Amino acid sequence: MTTEQKYKLAHAMNMCFLTSSGHAGYKCSSRMGHRECSTNMDDRAFNSYNTFFANIHSLCLYVSNRNFERHTSQLLNKLYQGAGAAQGLLADMAQGLAAHQAEQRLLQDGLAKMRDEQRVIAAGMREGLQQLGAVQLQAAAIELQVNRTLAMEEELAARQGRLLSRMGDLEALEAQHAAAAGQQWRAVLEAASRVEERQAAHGALQAALAEKSAQLLAHSGQLQGAMESVLAAQRRTSDLLGRVLGGHWTLKDLAFYLAAGALATLLTGPVGLQSARLPLLALLFLTAFCERLLRQYVHSWVPLLGETMPL
Repeated sequence: MTTEQKYKLAHAMNMCFLTSSGHAGYKCSSRMGHRECSTNMDDRAFNSYNTFFANIHSLCLYVSNRNFERHTSQLLNKLYQGAGAAQGLLADMAQGLAAHQAEQRLLQDGLAKMRDEQRVIAAGMREGLQQLGAVQLQAAAIELQVNRTLAMEEELAARQGRLLSRMGDLEALEAQHAAAAGQQWRAVLEAASRVEERQAAHGALQAALAEKSAQLLAHSGQLQGAMESVLAAQRRTSDLLGRVLGGHWTLKDLAFYLAAGALATLLTGPVGLQSARLPLLALLFLTAFCERLLRQYVHSWVPLLGETMPL
């Protein structure tokens, strides 16, 4: 605080103290200076004012001393920290110096190696100069090859020009082919439309055929019943023929033909009828043979009558 502020604060506290104690105050405003306020005081008010000013001044000194001590303590702490940092920096510098010395030793070793390498490089350069002459000779040969290559490139450029002209002709021909292909494509589209029309007609025909097929199926049901009745009759006929004409001769058949042969022999016993014996026996034998053939034919035909056609 400034001295003027201390004076004003002492006057304010003095006025507050006097009025609160029941004494008469004095004229002092915030716009008046401390000298103007002091001229209006009596001895009691001046003594009280002097006491308040002394106390305020003491408090300000105390606060200033505290601030000074705090600032001094901060400065000492910073000084201590700076000393520690300086000590660390010195330690780092010592380590860096040691590392620098080690690097210097390494550099000296490296310089020695570099001298050796320089001697090796010098020998290599001499050898390289010798090889350079050979390289120059090779460069001359390469230059000759390059000239030949350039001549070949010029020839290739001429050929490319001719190829480009041919490409133009081919493009024109391709355009003609494209036009012809377009015409063929339009013809194909027209043919496809005609095929679609035919397919539509074919679909209508298939629908009509489906209706007729339904009618045929209805008629086939009736025919199936008739065929079943015919097949039943065929089965009965085949069974009957099988019973009438057996597949093999029986003893009754043999006895019949033996009796017929004996009867023919007896009938042709007279001298006048003996000439007819052989024809009768031949006729009997022929009859037996024909009956045998008929039996075999009927026996092979009868199973066919029993077969049925799948519906």
